[in-house]
Amino acid sequence: MSVIPPNLNEVFRNLQGYRKSLVRFYPDRTGVINANDVLRWTLPKEVMLMDTLTHYFEFTSTAAATGTGSVRQGTFFPRNSASIIDTITVFINGQVFENITNYNHLFNLIYDNTAGFNYYNSGTRALECADPSIRYTVADASGNAITAAVQGGVSTFTTDATACDNKRPLHITNWVGFLGTCNKVIDLTNVEVVIEIRYAPSTILWKGVAVSAGESALTPSYTIDNYYMTIQKISFDDDYYQRALNSLKDSGNYVITFKTFSASRSGAVDKTTNPNLQFSTTAKNLAKLHFSFIDGTFDTISQILNTSKVTSFSEHLANLRTNVDAFNQCKYFQKNGVSLTEIQCEINGIPVYPFPQPPHLIHNNNYEAFDEEADKDATNFVGLQSLEGWSKYSFLMSTSFEHKDAYKSGIISGYPNPSRNLLNIKYSTTFKSTATDKVYLICWAERYVQAIFNGGSVQIDM
Repeated sequence: MSVIPPNLNEVFRNLQGYRKSLVRFYPDRTGVINANDVLRWTLPKEVMLMDTLTHYFEFTSTAAATGTGSVRQGTFFPRNSASIIDTITVFINGQVFENITNYNHLFNLIYDNTAGFNYYNSGTRALECADPSIRYTVADASGNAITAAVQGGVSTFTTDATACDNKRPLHITNWVGFLGTCNKVIDLTNVEVVIEIRYAPSTILWKGVAVSAGESALTPSYTIDNYYMTIQKISFDDDYYQRALNSLKDSGNYVITFKTFSASRSGAVDKTTNPNLQFSTTAKNLAKLHFSFIDGTFDTISQILNTSKVTSFSEHLANLRTNVDAFNQCKYFQKNGVSLTEIQCEINGIPVYPFPQPPHLIHNNNYEAFDEEADKDATNFVGLQSLEGWSKYSFLMSTSFEHKDAYKSGIISGYPNPSRNLLNIKYSTTFKSTATDKVYLICWAERYVQAIFNGGSVQIDM
């Protein structure tokens, strides 16, 4: 059959009267807020481009210790700006459509296991805190010299404002769940969507090098201020588009499809007990399971998890034989699978895999779970240069029940459960008997949700 290649027959259609503009909106509170506080954000009642949603804020932390001469041990923001989000809840017309707990743990796990080198390499990602190990400044004086200093590498400062992060501008542009997977263009002109964010505890902080003498420990904390969100809205000179959308809504054929996550987490357990995690979830279409181990001391504020505390991350990457620890992150987000020998996952008593999976196969299976097995450039966060480093800092067992690239192709697929019966999930772990530490077992069930609009009302199908 004869065809004309698309690049030899380019056709453009004219979209008349199209306008795109930036909207800024604010939450239900004003002024400085603290760790663990909650803000509620009502999305504008507009036709919006959801992949442009950005959350801006300024971050300030306080010292972890003082020493002789009032020298401060500074504290700093962790890697990834989304690390500040503990829980996200989405309300549509007052009904809960999503509630993701341990959001920042999930976000970091997904990015550490899929983002690869390029995402973290550019210093222009500064507002997402892609590299917390270094800080750049530019002089106001003639010549405008740019200088770079290792973050927390010295403890000679005498005030919190100079020793710690002080009014540091940050923004969140990448999301998981509803905000990251819903329709790119959504119409909220006659529906109320509220995003409730609970911000993380102060234990997400990491601290700089110890003060030289006379150390007196403090309880560090953080605040955020000057916070708002922005999003791009779409409008037209005529009402044709809006009338077409309203017609879809009135007929019950306007649907927002997204993925969400429900978490189950154990208490602290000894690895040598070969702990199990059992929980139940409801899902018409279970897309994936994500299982991991939170380190038993994750909520103890420590120095950044790099080999050297006075060396920048880029210097670590230049010599990974010497700098074998290059997680470049705080203790809070360490996922510790060291000494693991195998894991088996069961759904309703039926093993997901024909045999228990050792760590090296789990790591390989993750590429398939994230549709990356054929991508020769796919890799983990660049600091995880070995299977040992991945096991120590960012262990993840992801299991996919979807067809390859299903979501990108607009296909809903997953573990079949049309009757929506409870799915009983069990993870059985085996560790070496020589392991001496504790972990928390955690799993997120990733599932499809559809919000079906019928006039001004919205129904949930999940």
